[in-house]
Amino acid sequence: MSKKNTVDTQPNFYFSLTGNPFVDGGIYAIEAYYNKSFSSLTPEDLEKKIKELVNLYLTEGWKKNMYSIFTGNNRFTNPSIKDKKASAEKYLKDLLNNFSHLKNSGTCIACGRRNALPIRKRDEIPLTGSGKLINYFAGASEGERYCPVCTFAVQFLPLFLYSIGEKFLLFHSVSDKIMKYLAGEGIRNVDEQKASGNYQGCMQEGYKNAENALFHIIEKIIQDREDIFPEENPSITAYIFSNYGQNPSPMKIIYLPNSVFRFLVYVQRIDFSSWEKL
Repeated sequence: MSKKNTVDTQPNFYFSLTGNPFVDGGIYAIEAYYNKSFSSLTPEDLEKKIKELVNLYLTEGWKKNMYSIFTGNNRFTNPSIKDKKASAEKYLKDLLNNFSHLKNSGTCIACGRRNALPIRKRDEIPLTGSGKLINYFAGASEGERYCPVCTFAVQFLPLFLYSIGEKFLLFHSVSDKIMKYLAGEGIRNVDEQKASGNYQGCMQEGYKNAENALFHIIEKIIQDREDIFPEENPSITAYIFSNYGQNPSPMKIIYLPNSVFRFLVYVQRIDFSSWEKL
């Protein structure tokens, strides 16, 4: 069934995977956070947990991540915003109020199937423009074109990210099972923090080196979800980035093709301890 037919037969269809890692990571985080398929979520469903999300992001552990994900100008850390809770809730609800169904085309650079106004900057979408400081972004642009639905999805990205020191690992895969697994791990992290009252922010396990963290996470995926591999030909792209305003560094991209995955599955079954030493 084509995407067009899928949209036409599902009147509540808002979210669609885009190939944009920031948007897709947010969509899978939304699905796990609401425990409901993203293809059936409506603005009314989404509004129910906005206050809960805002309260989470306003804890000290999560606020420290917001500086590096959405810069210090975001609604959770901007010192000029007195009532950050009210401001953040209003922002998310305003996005919901401007949701629209998928169309055949549009100006949004993520979904390409809805129109995108106003232009979004990096306090809403990481690594986009900085408003009048046009030297920050390629093409001297003030920002980028993201529709309200894709912009809303990106606000859930912190739930999906893996922290490595001052930077973050963002995983993207064509494997639905891998993305669901990673999103589930993110929500498990949130649930554990709520239960303990110890809010530390994005997923983290003490890794500072991106490559070491990457192989550690892949090892966990292989151990926990071996059923992925007989049914799919998974590959993963890992994006290492920071959106922090000071001392910016370029994004690093690591691509693990399916052949590497299958090798890692093989050594996991044969003698993973020797591979770990190597």
